[in-house]
Amino acid sequence: MLGALGDVAGALALARGLAITAREQGDLPLQAEALHRQAALERAAGDPAAAERSLLTALWAAEASHQDELVIDSETLLLEVLGDLGRDDEAIALWQRLTAVLQRRSDDGRRESAALHAIGRLLLRRGRHAEAATQLALALRLGERSLSPEHPQVGRLLLDLALAQARLGAHDEAARQLDRAVQLLRAALPNDDPALVQAHLARAEVERRRGRLREAAADYELAESLLVASGAQGREPMALAQLGLGEVARAQERWPGAEAAFTRALQIRERLHGAADPSLIEPLIGQCIAATGRGAHDQAIASCRRALEISGRPSGAAGVGAARLALARALWAQAASTATATPSVRTQILGLARAGLAELQAADHPDSRAIAEAADWIAGRSGQ
Repeated sequence: MLGALGDVAGALALARGLAITAREQGDLPLQAEALHRQAALERAAGDPAAAERSLLTALWAAEASHQDELVIDSETLLLEVLGDLGRDDEAIALWQRLTAVLQRRSDDGRRESAALHAIGRLLLRRGRHAEAATQLALALRLGERSLSPEHPQVGRLLLDLALAQARLGAHDEAARQLDRAVQLLRAALPNDDPALVQAHLARAEVERRRGRLREAAADYELAESLLVASGAQGREPMALAQLGLGEVARAQERWPGAEAAFTRALQIRERLHGAADPSLIEPLIGQCIAATGRGAHDQAIASCRRALEISGRPSGAAGVGAARLALARALWAQAASTATATPSVRTQILGLARAGLAELQAADHPDSRAIAEAADWIAGRSGQ
C-alpha cells in the first residue's frame, strides 16, 4: 500500500520503467497514469520537487489525450505537492482550475472527495480552519457515499476534519471523529502504515487538550510502539510522540520525565534538520520549562536562549513570542530562588514577557490558549 513503510524504492523503479515504456510507445494515457503513480511514490519518499516534475509531465500527457479523469488525479496530487513545497498561492490558483475540470467531468464522487480533501488540507495549513472544516465535511460525505464508510480514505478524512474541529475549539466533536478514525484505520491498515500512527497522535493531542492526560499518554505510547516496531523511531512522527509525552509529563509536573521526552524530541529533530532549524524551538522551550520545574535554572535559561536565538532567524519568527515568554519565566524562577528579584529585575523580566505576549498576539495564526496563559502569568506577577 502506498505510504506504508515498505519497498517504496522498488515500486518507484517499476513506475518509472512503466512511464518510460509508455512514452516510447506513444501511449499518452498510460504515460499520464504511470507518471501520476511515480509522483505519488516520489512524494512518499520525501522528494516533492521530483513529484512536481513528474506531475507536470503527467498533466501534459493527460491533457493532450483528453483524459479528464487523469487531469483531475494529477492536479489533485499537484495541489498537495505544492503545499509540501510551501507554494500555497500557486496551490490556490490550481484549485480554481481543478474546480472547473470537476464541474465539466462529473463522477461518482471519489475524485471530487479527493480534491476537496486536498484543498481542505491546504486551508488547514494556512490557518483557515472554518473553511477547511467545511470542505473536509463535504469531502467526508462524498467519500462515505462513493467509497463506503469503512474505507481507509474515509479514516484519513476523519483525521483531517477532526484536526480542523480541534483548532476551532470543538474538542469533543473532534474526539468522536478520532475514535471512529482509529477504529476504522486499525481494522483496515497494517501496523506500519503512517496513517495509523497519525491517528493515534491526533487523538492523543485532542485528549491532552481536553485534560484527559491518562488517555493521551496511552495514545502517545501506542504511536511510539508502532514506530519502533516499524523501524521509524528516527522520524518526525517519533519526535511528535515524544513532544506529546513531554507535555503530558509537564502537565503532571513530572519534571524529569518531561525533560527526558523533550530531549529525545530535540535529538531526533537535530538529526533530521540540523542544529538551527525552527522545529527545534518547541522541544527547547519544553526543556527550558522542565528544567525550571526541577530547579535547574542555568540549564533552563540556556535552552530558552538557544530557542530565542533560533527564533530570531527569518524562518523561525513564528516561535519568537513563545521563546521570549519561556525565557521570562525561567529568569523569574531563577531570580526568586536566588533572592535577586529586586524591583528593577522584576520590571525587566515582565517587560520581556510583555514583548513575548505582543508577539504571540501579532502571529499570523494566534494561539488563544497560549495568549490567555501568558496574560494570566504576567497579571499574577505585576505589582509584586
